[in-house]
Amino acid sequence: HTPPPDVPEQLFDELTSREREVLELIAQGKTNSEIAALLNLSPKTVSNNISNVLMKVHAADRAKLMLMALEAGMGKVDKRL
Repeated sequence: HTPPPDVPEQLFDELTSREREVLELIAQGKTNSEIAALLNLSPKTVSNNISNVLMKVHAADRAKLMLMALEAGMGKVDKRL
């Protein structure tokens, strides 16, 4: 069996479903404008969501946030689709 991820899923428990969506897309390497287009949001809203996520998970910056999300198993794109 696989070892548990370095970052526990629970770390993201306090995120709203929208913040999780945004985080998932960050983990996939999407830019703010791509995220805005995909979720039908303004870039400002996406930026606010990212700021909230950074604060909630105590990540220093977007790069660290992306790393944490990937370590928690987020951002995997299903290649079979």
